[in-house]
Amino acid sequence: MPCRLFPSCRQSITYFACVCAQYTLINRSEQLRIIFFSLSAVASLASPWLAQELFPSDGSIDALSSYAAAAGATALFSFLAYREKASRGAKLRRLEREFELADFTVEQPPSALAGRGSTTTLLALRDKRRVVVVYGSAERLEEMTRAAAIYRRRFTQSGVVLVPVPASDVSKPWPSAAAAQAEGWLWKPRDEAAWRDYFTSLLSGRVDSVALGSSGAWLALSLKGRSCGSGLGLPPWDELLGTKLPPLRRLSADEAAVCTSAADAAVLAEQAKLYDALSRNDAEAVQKLFLPEDDEEVARNTQQATWARWARCRVLLQSPI
Repeated sequence: MPCRLFPSCRQSITYFACVCAQYTLINRSEQLRIIFFSLSAVASLASPWLAQELFPSDGSIDALSSYAAAAGATALFSFLAYREKASRGAKLRRLEREFELADFTVEQPPSALAGRGSTTTLLALRDKRRVVVVYGSAERLEEMTRAAAIYRRRFTQSGVVLVPVPASDVSKPWPSAAAAQAEGWLWKPRDEAAWRDYFTSLLSGRVDSVALGSSGAWLALSLKGRSCGSGLGLPPWDELLGTKLPPLRRLSADEAAVCTSAADAAVLAEQAKLYDALSRNDAEAVQKLFLPEDDEEVARNTQQATWARWARCRVLLQSPI
């Protein structure tokens, strides 16, 4: 099946042919079901005529009933064949979209870890990187980048890079983009117009372009370049990293925490004090870390708690930031 966007990419065509062949082998029962249901529909349609030819009726069998039963069986088997064929077509269209996405180009900005930047295709990143592409307006991408920054250490552990695609031309990057690019987990899309056309065609008929830009969309690719998740709005990072994009190697509790700012260091220092006090069973030290102030969110959750002892936890953890 030739690529409509990049017909000259032989490597991508070979990959797509291999994926389709693998899909055909794994889902051979799907083809057999389509053939079985189709033949059953034809047999049901011809069953009244065959019954009359092979078993001449003496009038005891109602012809109208036999025709009604044949029509019902034909409709049932036709519906089952159509459903199986539609399911197979949807899966093949998904493979075709993944095939088209393989030729899109991304740029790795210069960073302390990567050194000089480089440009590559998503096809070349297979077996090397997992890619999460987010799409939306500049304001939405800023929100997505800030939400993703919390998981930047996990991105490194899982081999994940984030590629933001703006819904319209952006003259300058959003505020949090520069820091994320310097840390190496935010990459740039090349030929943004082609990326926008891809997302627009992907969601055409479901969401209009204006609503899509304001709400945002995302898709995730596995190490094999296969789609492993997609949706509208912000990516559910906890679920995505926990189930679809796990760490590439076993995590260790001995790994040191990563601090990129004084605020991070302050929070980790307070956390270390709390755990140290808990390990020593020092109630006085724990009490000093809390402020006797009510917090609206904590108070609301306290009222909904099922344990009575949660009623005494209406305080904020003291922090110097």
